[in-house]
Amino acid sequence: MLDDSSPPPDLAQQLRTLEEKLSFQQRALEELGEVVLAQQAQLDKQGNELTRHRKLMDDLLTRSEDLPHEKPPHY
Repeated sequence: MLDDSSPPPDLAQQLRTLEEKLSFQQRALEELGEVVLAQQAQLDKQGNELTRHRKLMDDLLTRSEDLPHEKPPHY
């Protein structure tokens, strides 16, 4: 005979199934969070590199403007 305080067997199975799904979703969410953090770090690094390259290009363009625009002697 079933005790009134315990859930019916199919309800207990449903509860276990839901707990398993919740556990899986929590683990998946944690993994996705780690991926997002890694991608953000990579984006930050690439943004810094892009800024550095832009500065280098600006410096090169500034230097090239200071050069005389003369034809080489072989022309």
